Amino acid sequence: MTQRGRILALLDELRYLAEAIQQKPAFLFLGVICAQALGLLVQRIDLIERLLRALAQHPVTMPVSLTITMLIMGMTASYWKRSAQTSYGITEVAFGALVSFNLIRHFGTSPDFSKALAVLSAVYLIGRGFNNISESVKALPPIVRRSGQIVVVKDCAGAIVYHDKHVRIESDVRVEGKICARSVSVENSAVIYGNVCAEQGVSLLDDARVLGSIEAGGLLSLGLGSRVDGDTRGKSIKVGYNATIGGNATAKTEIRLGEKAQVLGCVDCETVFLDDGSYVEGGVYARYYASISDRSHVAGPVRDRLEW
Repeated sequence: MTQRGRILALLDELRYLAEAIQQKPAFLFLGVICAQALGLLVQRIDLIERLLRALAQHPVTMPVSLTITMLIMGMTASYWKRSAQTSYGITEVAFGALVSFNLIRHFGTSPDFSKALAVLSAVYLIGRGFNNISESVKALPPIVRRSGQIVVVKDCAGAIVYHDKHVRIESDVRVEGKICARSVSVENSAVIYGNVCAEQGVSLLDDARVLGSIEAGGLLSLGLGSRVDGDTRGKSIKVGYNATIGGNATAKTEIRLGEKAQVLGCVDCETVFLDDGSYVEGGVYARYYASISDRSHVAGPVRDRLEW
């Protein structure tokens, strides 16, 4: 695997750990502690009075400073929600409950529309918190079975990183995220919305699709009617009947295009074989030998060892 592939694999692993940490109880308790701290801050009436006095003394500087502060806090909250939605939801629920408790405790006997509206806002905040918790639980990648060195995956959202195992994506499933493993097999009609990298081989069975690039340390094989939208790299590449590579195909030893296979970019390898009906939209660059059938078509230039 190239240096770029190792860096991408490391980034995917860090992202996977960031998503998996949502399940840790300590991280959830951290959200509760943050909510309690915010609740105590709201109860500090003297802080609000100081802010009002500062606004009166500095009618331009203070509003600008507070606006910038609010923008930074909003960006931080957005990043928090995207990175750890579970703890974010826990914080919303806890903060809404503390605000409700404080408002109800000082509600009094006389009706006050502003206080009632504030309580309803706190209820809405609690509802949003529970909704975020529910969404984060549904988004966790479900690993349905582990058998020795094999990991079987069903529909999931998020990066899948197992550098020491073989990952198998079951038939007719949908994976929204990158996959990095020792080796990867994508079964019939499965769809991967992300890049795939493997230290060894990658195989796509019939009608499988990858909406990204593939980098394999060993053999990369595309089955009947399968498709890769991005570039492909491997030690060797085998493109089956009616399969398509939407980008460039680069290999160290051999690239073989079966009948009616297509490469919409360039083909670069030591040895290239194009069977009947195959099509290459870019050029063919064979550092040793290119065997091209008379019934295949190459739209770009063709170069082999004799022309270098």
